[in-house]
Amino acid sequence: LDAFPVHGACGAWGVLSVGIFATRSNIIRTYGYDNDAILSGNQFRNQFIGMLVIMLWSSGMSALVFFPLKFAGLLRVDKEMEEVGLDASEHGRSSAIQLGAHGAEKKVVEP
Repeated sequence: LDAFPVHGACGAWGVLSVGIFATRSNIIRTYGYDNDAILSGNQFRNQFIGMLVIMLWSSGMSALVFFPLKFAGLLRVDKEMEEVGLDASEHGRSSAIQLGAHGAEKKVVEP
C-alpha cells in the first residue's frame, strides 16, 4: 500500500508548510489575535513539535491495535486465501492489472 507517501509524507509537509508560509494576516484570521510566533521562528518549531506528536500518537495507537492482532494470529489471512488472492476468495472474482505494449490495462479474471 502507498499509504505512507500519501498520508504520512504529504501530511507532514502540510503541517510543516504552515510554519514556513504562514503570514500575520492568516494568524489573525485563524486565532483572532496576532502573535510573534512567525517573526521569532516559533511557528515552525511549534508545527514541527505538533508533527512529531501526531507521528508518535499514530504509531502508538497502531501498535496497540496491530500487535495484539498479530500475536493472536488474526492479522494475516490463511495461506490458501493468500495464494488464490483476496479478490477471488472474498468477492468471487479477481481483478488484475495487465502490462502490455500499450500501457496498463485492467483485466477482470474469472476464477
